[in-house]
Amino acid sequence: MKARNLQFLEPLESRIAPAGLAYSDSLGAYTYGSVSTKGGAVKLLPDLTEPTWTDASTLEFQGDNSNNFSVHFSKNVRDIFGSSTDSIFSFEDISGGGHKLDSIDLTHLGVDPKKLNGLSITISGGIDEIYAAGTDLGKITVGGALGKITAGDTNVKTQGVKSLSVDSLGLADGSEPSDISAITSHITGSMGNLLVTHDIAKAVLTIGGSANANLRNVEIGGSLIGGNADWSGSIYAQGDITHVTVGGDLVGGAGQDSGVIVAGHNLNSVMIHGDVKGGAGDYSGVVQSNGKLNTVHLDGSLMGGDGSHS
Repeated sequence: MKARNLQFLEPLESRIAPAGLAYSDSLGAYTYGSVSTKGGAVKLLPDLTEPTWTDASTLEFQGDNSNNFSVHFSKNVRDIFGSSTDSIFSFEDISGGGHKLDSIDLTHLGVDPKKLNGLSITISGGIDEIYAAGTDLGKITVGGALGKITAGDTNVKTQGVKSLSVDSLGLADGSEPSDISAITSHITGSMGNLLVTHDIAKAVLTIGGSANANLRNVEIGGSLIGGNADWSGSIYAQGDITHVTVGGDLVGGAGQDSGVIVAGHNLNSVMIHGDVKGGAGDYSGVVQSNGKLNTVHLDGSLMGGDGSHS
C-alpha cells in the first residue's frame, strides 16, 4: 500500500480553510481531514484514511477503532530516499476501516544497508516484523507487540541494535504460531538494553555472529514463557550477558530448551521475582551459562518439570 507524502501549504491563503480541503502532490490527490486551532494557530490536519507522510521522518496512519498511529525515524528518510521509502512498509486492511502495520523492511530501499547505520525507529503501536539485515540500528521503540526483529551488519564488533524497548515480544495475544520463525529475532553483533514492559511469550531472541556478541541488560516486566517449539520463549547470547531481571516467572514449555536464558560465555547476574518452572521439554525452564555464572536471585519457587534437566 502506497504511503502518501503530505507537504505543508505555507503560507495559507485562507486562514480558516474548511475541513476536507483538497490537495494533490506527486502521489495523487487527497484531502485534509480537519482543521486545528489549538493555541490560536490554524493548522491543517491530514486525513489518515491512507498512510500519510506528515513530514520527512514521520508516517501516520489510522488503525483500529479510528486510533491514529505513527512511525518516526531519526533521519529524514523521505527526503533522502524519495518515493522509494514507501516500499518499506507493508499494511493490512482492517475490517471496518483502518490499517494494521505488518512490517518495515529497510532492505527495500535498494541502498547499501550500512548507509542506514544508527537509524532509530519509534512506532506508537505494534508491528509483526522489523527487517534490517545488514544495518546496525539505533534505539528501537515499539508501543505494542513486536513479533520479531532482524538487524546487524557484518562488523560483529559493533552493536546490531543499541536498544530495544517493546510492550511485549511475540504475538500480541501471547499465542504460539505454527512456525516459530514468525517470532524469532536475530541480532548480528552485540545488543545494548532490552526492555519488555510485559511478557516474552514463546518468542525467540538470539544475539550472535561471534563469541563477542554480548547482551548488556535485560528487563522483562512480566514473564518469559516457553511453548511447544524448541527454543520457544528463549534469550540466547553467543557472548556475555551482563544482567537479566524478570518481574514475573521463567516458564518452560513442551519444547526442548524452551523458557530459557542462555549465555554462550559469562552470565553476570539474574534476578527473577517470580518462580522458575520446568516444563515437559528437556532442558526447559533453565538459566545457563557456558562460562561463569556469578549470581542468581530467586524470590519465588524453583519447580522442576517432566522433561530431563528441566
